[in-house]
Amino acid sequence: MDSITRYLETTLKLKVNVAKSKLAPMSECAFLGFTIKGKKIRWTDKALADFKHQIKELTGRSWGVSMEYRLRKLGQYLRGWTAYFGISQ
Repeated sequence: MDSITRYLETTLKLKVNVAKSKLAPMSECAFLGFTIKGKKIRWTDKALADFKHQIKELTGRSWGVSMEYRLRKLGQYLRGWTAYFGISQ
């Protein structure tokens, strides 16, 4: 990691944020909600937990909105989520 950091900072004049950077196998890395496991692209556990939480928020009975509005918002969220995470298996 030190040699890569030194190269990026001296040659390319880039500042490396050590707190956000690491060297690890691809199976341990996550990027924009995705991780690579074997030959498959998967969503991360955190992305799935966020998805479940948002679904509970949108379908909760304490949200005082009409069913039509609730279903419209739920449909928007589901379409967006599947469009973004659709490449994963």
